[in-house]
Parts: sequence; structure tokens; C-alpha cells
Amino acid sequence: MTTTLADIDGWLGARETEHLEFKEAKNTFSFDDIKRYVVALGNEGGGELVLGITPKLPRTICGSQAWRDIGELKKRLYDVFRRVFDVDEVAHPSGRVVVIHIPSRPVGVPLHIDGAYLVRSGESVVPMTPDRLKAIFDEAVPDFSHEPTKATITDVSPSAFKVLVDLWVKKTGDESKRALGVAQVLDDLGLSIDGCLRVAAIALLGTRAAVRSHLPAAEIVYEYRGEEHNIEHQYRQEWRAGFLDVMDEVWGAIAARNDIMHFQEDLFMRDIPVLREDVVREALLNAVSHRDYRSAGSIFLKQWPHGLTVMSPGGLPPGVTVENIVVQQRPRNRLIADTLQTIGLVERSGQGLDKMVRRSISDGKRAPDFTFTDADNVVVTLHGDVKDSRFIRYLEKLGGEKLKRLHPLDFIVLDHVHRDLPVPELCKGRVPMLLELGAIERAGKKLILSKGLYAFLGERGQYTRKKGLDRETKKTLLLKHLGDAALADGARLEELRQVLGPATSAFHVQSLLKDLKKEGRVRVVGRTNASRWHIVSPGRPD
Repeated sequence: MTTTLADIDGWLGARETEHLEFKEAKNTFSFDDIKRYVVALGNEGGGELVLGITPKLPRTICGSQAWRDIGELKKRLYDVFRRVFDVDEVAHPSGRVVVIHIPSRPVGVPLHIDGAYLVRSGESVVPMTPDRLKAIFDEAVPDFSHEPTKATITDVSPSAFKVLVDLWVKKTGDESKRALGVAQVLDDLGLSIDGCLRVAAIALLGTRAAVRSHLPAAEIVYEYRGEEHNIEHQYRQEWRAGFLDVMDEVWGAIAARNDIMHFQEDLFMRDIPVLREDVVREALLNAVSHRDYRSAGSIFLKQWPHGLTVMSPGGLPPGVTVENIVVQQRPRNRLIADTLQTIGLVERSGQGLDKMVRRSISDGKRAPDFTFTDADNVVVTLHGDVKDSRFIRYLEKLGGEKLKRLHPLDFIVLDHVHRDLPVPELCKGRVPMLLELGAIERAGKKLILSKGLYAFLGERGQYTRKKGLDRETKKTLLLKHLGDAALADGARLEELRQVLGPATSAFHVQSLLKDLKKEGRVRVVGRTNASRWHIVSPGRPD
């Protein structure tokens, strides 16, 4: 792992993340501080501690004289952590840079120094919270859904077993599976051991009595409210049985209260349900696969006329965050997830959430929202309102093959651009491809949907407003304002900025005026903030 000059130059403009720490360390940098950053960065997946570069943007190379003996530093690190560390000494033209490559901590083992489990918080190193520490220790805990119970084959619901076999046959096309006995199917799927059912078998196939006795946490509670934030519910239903026995009943309760939205498109009427069945089922399957069955909490479904919230106990699995959940999938209950995949209820890990994002945004709705997720519960909100039916037509205009090529993160970028929101950090790497595809455009520093969208909808004026005026048009407006007879004394910079609108920076106005001055069309009197700009009349020298 060798650090190159290109790496160093690239870091100068990069933001400091949980994987990069910059220190000036012009003369010294204590070994105690190095140990603290090794622990903090190691606990967050590893990274680099860089000495000789200023931490604040715009970064510069100040050069470091710390640890001239790299071999001594590596030896001391090994003596403390019993791991070999790569340490690079880079002779950059602007100064010496020392890079300590810090490996990630082992799975289930948080790093500490003198009993202090540390992580980074901004530019500081702070103690790890108890919840974070518990989550790391839990990584080493075996898959709970794989654990055996005292339940036996008699605790399998015949109706749930039939659903499982029907789905498995549909997925594989192998009708011979219908001839297999319960014991053989459970053994083939790894759902039993020595005649005893595993937790996954109870969660998916257990009778109501078996679930109450062996896995009482496997409960789904549904409530309907007339308004999202009402305390009182108008309808409530509970299910405590194997999931394959009740999944259709759960959707039935939701579907019975699911509205249809109508949109006029030219001569045709389009109907879009508030809640798509496939999106709701994916959210429910995720909850069943990822929830913590050791927790006494239930899966809660809360529906209202414009959406649905699915809340499952246990928080996100280690390594998964609200920010990266679209691309980072790690089922807490591997055997349950694998079984659902085997019988075709879910595709490979992660594709369920992909489908939820694609379908929601393609309908002109917001992406599934995990904002209220915390250490105790995963909460996903499905927003049913279609904010702009034109957006649906725009996505369709991208075309069949183009639309199929889009990654879920691309849909999130399009959704945020459409709503004039900043693109999430995780999605910024998708922007160049969408620009090349012609789905979005740059308008100064912001992104907007493409000119093709507005042409397609017959709203070119809307595009012009969002795109903003071109440079020559702005210069013309400035000249028109300065040419007003009432401005014999000229105009100050702030006044000219108002001509182009408050969103136009003073720097941009100055750039336009500089062009006009070079062209001999304006002149400036004064050199301070009180300076005034004047139009140059034809034939009058500057």
C-alpha cells in the first residue's frame, strides 16, 4: 500500500471523512496522539492519518519533520497493537508527508487504548457510545435465526408449509418438490436440525401456538389513522403466526384502505395507487428479515390516507447507516433472508430496496424515507403523494433501456434535483453519468433537470427560468441599467447585483463588469466599496 504523489495532490481538495485525518505536525506529533487516532480510525473501518498537511480546506502541504525514523514508528505501533502497519514517507515537492495506513478493527472486536474505546467526532477523538459498542460486540454473535428451538415438525403450520412449497416450485419450476415431506423440505432448506425447528422456521412457518410459545416477538401489528400524526387509531389488527401464513392478510388490510390517485394526461386518465403492493411487500419482507427477534418489540405498520410507516425493532445492522442503506445491505437474520430468496419472495440481497426506490420515484413520489430510524428501531416511511405527475413522464421519456440502466442512486439524484434539494453525498459519484445521459444539466453551481424535459412538456420558459440567464444577456441588463438617465452618478456594486437578482453573487457581478470594462463599455470611479460604475457613451474615452 504505497502512497503516491497523485494521492497526496488528490487529498488537498478532498473533504475530511471518517477515513482521513490530516495534521500539520510540522515538528513533532506524539506517539500517544498517534495511538488515539489508530484506535478511532480503526473502529470506523480504517483509514489514513496524514502528517504534514493542514486540516482545513483549502489544504496545503506544510511539511512534517515528525518521526524521521519510520522504522521506529512501525516498531512501536507493532509493540502496542500487535499488527503490522504500513507507513509511507512521501517526498512531495512542497514538503515531506508521512502517511500511516490504519487497518480496520476485526469483526466484533472494538479497539481501545488503556480501556478507552474511541471514535472520531469532527476534529476530536471521543469515547464510543454504549449503543455503538454493543453493536460492534453483536457483530460476533451468530445468526439468531439459525438457532435451534424446542419446537418440532408438529409445530409447522400446514397452510404456511403449502405456501412455501408453492413458491419454491414456482421459483424453480420443479414440480417434484411437492412430493417431498415436511421433514425433507425443512432439512433441504436448513430450517431444522436433529428434528428441532430453527428460529427461522418458527418465524416463517410456525403455527400460532408455536409462535406464542417459542418466538412471541414474531408479531405484526397494523393500525390505520385518518391523519398521519393522530394518536388514536381507527382500526387495529394483530398477527402472531408464521409470516407465510399471514403475509397476504397483512397486505389485504392495507389494500382495503389504499386510495387511487387519478391524473389526466392528454386524452387519457392514469391511475396510481397511493401504496404500490410490490413496494409495501418489499418493506415488510425487509422488516421480517432484518428485525431483532431477541427484542420483545413487534413489527408495527401505521397507515394513513397518504402513506405507510413500517417500524421494526433492533436498529440497523452493523455497518449499515441511513445514508448508505440503499447500497449496503446486511441481513441480521441470514437464514430467514436466504429462505425467502430461495423460494423467490425476495431477490438477491439489496435488490428489494433497489426496487422500492425505483418504483417510488418512477411514480413521482419520494424515495423510501429512513429519517426516523434510531438505535432501537428501523423506521421506513413510504410517501404515497405524487408531487408532480410530469416527473413520471420525464422518467418514461428517458426510455426503456436507459431507464433499466439507472442505478437506484441515480433515481435518488433525479428526485433531489427535481425537488431542488442538494444531492446526498453518497450519490454525488452518479452525477457525471446522468449529465452524460442528458438527464440533468448544470446551471452554474446547481443541477437542474434537462432542457429535453421542458421541451417535451412544452415548458421551455420554465427551463430558462431555472437555467438562468446566459452571460451576454446579463451584461446587456447591466448596461441597460447603467444607461438609465437617472444614473448620471453611476451605480454601486450592490445595486447592480440587485439587477440580476439576489441569488447572483457579488463575485459574479464583478466578473461581468470586468468583461464590460475590457470591452470599453463601462468605467469605474473609486477603489473602495463606495466606487461607482458608469456606462461609457459612444465616442467617449474611458
